[in-house]
Amino acid sequence: MAEELHFGRTAERPHVSQARVSQAIGKQERRLGAALFDRTSRRVALTPVGRRLRDDLQQAHDLLQAGLARAEAAGGGAGRVRLGVIGMLGYELRPHLDAFRSRYPGSDVQFTEVVGSDPFTSLRTGETDVNVLWLPVAEPDLTVGPTVATGGRVLAVPAGHPLAGLGTASLEDLADHHVADLGPDAPEYWLASMVPTRTPLGRRIPRGPAAHTFHEILALVAAGQCVHPLGVLAARYTSHPGIVFVPLHDAPQLPLALVWRSTTDSPAVRALARTAADIGPVSL
Repeated sequence: MAEELHFGRTAERPHVSQARVSQAIGKQERRLGAALFDRTSRRVALTPVGRRLRDDLQQAHDLLQAGLARAEAAGGGAGRVRLGVIGMLGYELRPHLDAFRSRYPGSDVQFTEVVGSDPFTSLRTGETDVNVLWLPVAEPDLTVGPTVATGGRVLAVPAGHPLAGLGTASLEDLADHHVADLGPDAPEYWLASMVPTRTPLGRRIPRGPAAHTFHEILALVAAGQCVHPLGVLAARYTSHPGIVFVPLHDAPQLPLALVWRSTTDSPAVRALARTAADIGPVSL
């Protein structure tokens, strides 16, 4: 309740009624002799006593989790994680991976490249244990874990293109050019979060020619056949004589998170997810 500050959402977590949540809170308040929450018809907020109790319990929770992590590591609970990443993202996750290896001696991370045209198959076939993917991911068989990074976007345009001379681009500009068509192997909602189908003003963004990998996209852009939005890391790590990367100044920040099969029961995946949640997202 201290996290959600909402009776309905709190009740959904353990699958109990809102009345049961309210009764449990009332029982604790009577036991403590003080209110834990200020309640109105419009909002729920922690009282000073409630905030102090939340902070004290959080410390106890953190100590418990750390103890479990050490016990799991001592028992060989962590191990190898096959991590699927798109492009150069793996290098940016050093804080998470260094902490994971430090907390779980003997653990290891094996990188596998994942392409944006087919982000989920490697998880479903078991080729990877965890993928780092931009959000949203709304697949019923996949679990979305902690966000590990957030970053903006750039537009890859051919050298000599008018937008290259301007040094910046807008999502509205996409309606005047073709973008690469990444095919049918990724859900449209997921592709559209990176490469929208329409501009903010509702103009259609034409798609084609086809590409399936990052390097195929670059080849098409360099040949003058399309422009294409990419994560900001493309500009940081890629040097191509026929391409200029310009910031998409009005594109929203894109969060990237750990994603794994919901049926996974892997100590290594749990350990990596706990570590990533503790470290928090890096800014790309």
